[in-house]
Amino acid sequence: MKEEPPSSEEDRRQAPRVAARSLVELRLPDWGALRAVYTVNLSIGGMRLSVGAHAALGTPVDIILTLPDGERLHLPGKVAHLGPGSDGDIGVRFDELPAATRQQIQHYIDELQAGRTPPPKPRTIPPGVLIKKST
Repeated sequence: MKEEPPSSEEDRRQAPRVAARSLVELRLPDWGALRAVYTVNLSIGGMRLSVGAHAALGTPVDIILTLPDGERLHLPGKVAHLGPGSDGDIGVRFDELPAATRQQIQHYIDELQAGRTPPPKPRTIPPGVLIKKST
């Protein structure tokens, strides 16, 4: 018996997505610098972003996701899906990521699904403390 091809994008996903409205930094090849954009959702294999403009399928992208604890993750990938109409949403499939990065993403997703935001790392200088210049 021959296996049927997936009927929709949802069927092809290997990991569930969780709604995540996070600010990330994104660079497309025709942009001179990183731009701040919002995520729509996130999974271990990719994310949907509100970019405001479409990019061609297969376009390489660089994403910097800053976790609540301040850790910055570099998530290279490619545009794998274009949102409907002219809303400017794109779906990005991550390139192969190091195991440690995948674990950090999975932990973040688990926390979001549980309705928790991971606590920030303690700062070395507490807020409100003035730093005096030594003379």
